[in-house]
Amino acid sequence: TLKAGSYKKFDVFVRMLVSALSRNSESVFVDVLTYSDLEILKARKRTASPNKNSSMTSGTVSHKSHLKRYLILTYAGEFDK
Repeated sequence: TLKAGSYKKFDVFVRMLVSALSRNSESVFVDVLTYSDLEILKARKRTASPNKNSSMTSGTVSHKSHLKRYLILTYAGEFDK
């Protein structure tokens, strides 16, 4: 959460995760994404002049990266929705 600019203490993170998994909150969501899913999200966020090197790095990803799954915990405040 620090890289995302929304640092949370571990106990707060766990409570948010439990809340998302039990669907007790409309403000916290959990997604499990593949490497390909993340690449698609990155492509959507690129500006009109994408970095030419980024397309080259996605082609050199190891086979293990495609087996990984990424848990994304999203908190959307009342005015973020």
